[in-house]
Amino acid sequence: MKKLMLVVLAVVLVAGWAGYVFSQEKPDAAKMQEYREIKMKMMAIERKAMAEDTELKQIAQQMKELEMKRKARLETVLAGNQEYQELKKKEEELRPTPTAPPKPAEKPEVKK
Repeated sequence: MKKLMLVVLAVVLVAGWAGYVFSQEKPDAAKMQEYREIKMKMMAIERKAMAEDTELKQIAQQMKELEMKRKARLETVLAGNQEYQELKKKEEELRPTPTAPPKPAEKPEVKK
């Protein structure tokens, strides 16, 4: 009797879990597309505002300079780290080389 009760309980739990999972709202493709479009428009407006405002331009330039300074300092600090240098070398060897886009096939000239 106990085994039967355990089996029934397991079936009820699995059925309940399945019902819960399948009842969840799935993201609508149209909503996702609309979301992407809104984000793209917002980013375009932000870029335009940044291009027109001198203070924002200065802040962006400072951020760029600080990022370059951070990278240079990090390279200096990690120059003595053997493990990092070995991993960096392996990463460079494994990095795929950028490939140029295929050239369009030349069209044969048609003689008239």
